[in-house]
Amino acid sequence: MKKLWIILSVVVVVALAIVLILTQTKKEANEIKIGVVLPLSGDGAAYGQKEREGIDLAVEKVNKAGGVNGSKIVAIYEDSQGSPTPAVSATQKLITQNKVKVIIGDAFSSPTLAMVPITDKNKIILMSPTASSPKLSGSNEYFFRIWPSDVAEGSIMAEIAFNQLKLRSYGVFSGNNEYSQGLKNVFEATVSKMGGSILISELYNEGDKDFRTQLAKIKAKSPEAIYLAGYYKEFALILNQIREMGIKTQVLSCGTFHEPEILKTARIAAEGVIFVQPYFDRKNPDPVVQRFVDDYEKKFKSEAGVYAAHAYDALMVLSEAMKNVWKNTNDIRDNILRLKAYPGATGKITFIAGGDVIKPLRVMTVRNGQFTDFSK
Repeated sequence: MKKLWIILSVVVVVALAIVLILTQTKKEANEIKIGVVLPLSGDGAAYGQKEREGIDLAVEKVNKAGGVNGSKIVAIYEDSQGSPTPAVSATQKLITQNKVKVIIGDAFSSPTLAMVPITDKNKIILMSPTASSPKLSGSNEYFFRIWPSDVAEGSIMAEIAFNQLKLRSYGVFSGNNEYSQGLKNVFEATVSKMGGSILISELYNEGDKDFRTQLAKIKAKSPEAIYLAGYYKEFALILNQIREMGIKTQVLSCGTFHEPEILKTARIAAEGVIFVQPYFDRKNPDPVVQRFVDDYEKKFKSEAGVYAAHAYDALMVLSEAMKNVWKNTNDIRDNILRLKAYPGATGKITFIAGGDVIKPLRVMTVRNGQFTDFSK
């Protein structure tokens, strides 16, 4: 009798294990896994967290609407730490262990550039929310991005400064990273081509707190404008130190300036800064934009910004492109390229061969403590 009970117990355990395996297999069969590589720790964590929130909101929206062909999306997050080496490891893990066909990432250009060869070799769709280096254009047939290339952003700012603002001499202060250097190179080249002068070009590192040495050098050259290329965490400190040092020069900047946090930390020092940004206007009456803004601010209790909006659009574009074809990356790629004027939170989205997005840019300024259209 004892042996019989042992045998029955073993049979029951095995049966339960089989049921659990079958249940898990069935569950996984009804899921679409999307890998996400973002800077979730380190100096870039503030940006990565905003993008994670945008993606989480989009996943929730898609799944509430029935998912993709009835299958729910599951986002699997990996931390790039904002650096190429961890980004490569994260990408390899998502492909080999999690068997993903699609990856969203990275927020920054340097990690994204490191990820491209791996996703290309494995024919994995890579969609970056905010990487903008010109080096990414045409890097492989499976790469796309929601944020425009630095070529568009940097050249437009230079043209407006020279032609509209009639500024002729510039100091450039840029971060030591792919994004900042891409903007810097385009801005400087465009200014020089039009006949303007770059009097001085200085660098800073992400995470720096004291910029007075570089700013003193720029001040000594007396440029008509200073062009800031980088990220908002450093911008706030730089602007406060510009004000403290009595520098009256017009400040120009880039799309990453459009983040609500900068108005809280830089305050009056941000007044009058002019910048070009990939289109995102939380006050836009477009129903798509207002749904995103309302849902985001209700869920996360903070103002919707440019990073969350671009990451939200990355997931929404992918969910649209995966309909009926989510197991075949060639079909997903082709569907992305077929999208024309897709209605996103960041404007109408269209992609071209090479992965770049075609979407509106606009000129903004800070007036009375608020972001506003420069033309108004």
